[in-house]
Amino acid sequence: MRNDEKESMLRIKLLALLCFMFLTTLSQETKDIKVNNIDTAYLAYKQKLKEEALERRTALETALAGANADTVYKVNLRGLYYEELPGLSRFERLKILNAENNELIKISSKAFDSDSLKWISFSNNQLEKVRFSRSTALRIVKLNENNLKS
Repeated sequence: MRNDEKESMLRIKLLALLCFMFLTTLSQETKDIKVNNIDTAYLAYKQKLKEEALERRTALETALAGANADTVYKVNLRGLYYEELPGLSRFERLKILNAENNELIKISSKAFDSDSLKWISFSNNQLEKVRFSRSTALRIVKLNENNLKS
């Protein structure tokens, strides 16, 4: 093979390599754009869910404020983005409290002082520590998917 042919083949190989590198980079940038668009859409979706949950939370708090404390046996706070429990001590006949899927970090031990409270769930929160009084009447306590330390 002559030098001209070798040089020509080398140029073709070099051009092919540059094209491959360009297309790989372009493909990655396109992938990044798609991921960014998906991330943006997901964040918008999560924000919409939170706004809807906060509307339901406001409606629940309004209903609880006007409720006859003697007739409330169950309170469902599930997925309402609570960072701390609302005051529920006036509901002396409360038997079931569902506070799953919130953003609870800690819970006051006073939350368990009720003699009627039998079932609670604080699953899927961010709890690190939970304390119960010895006189609690609780029978079922759900605490899975938290940050509890032993």
